[in-house]
Amino acid sequence: FTALPNPSLGNFSVQLKTSYLEGESDLSITDTKGMLVLGKQVQINKGVNIITINESLVPGMYYICIRNGANSTNMLRHIVR
Repeated sequence: FTALPNPSLGNFSVQLKTSYLEGESDLSITDTKGMLVLGKQVQINKGVNIITINESLVPGMYYICIRNGANSTNMLRHIVR
């Protein structure tokens, strides 16, 4: 689970390789205060997944997580310059 490039200017790709997190999932991006900045549904397939994020995010640090029911990824830290 990674985001490239990191740091970015607000446009980046989230790459996830998984065998346990499949189907309709929720991708969330929160700021350092825990406020939801972006939430979107994504389709996760077994294997490698690439999700493109094209948002005008204010420079700062963000946390990315993907959840599917009881399963979720670890929090990924991403910096926007």
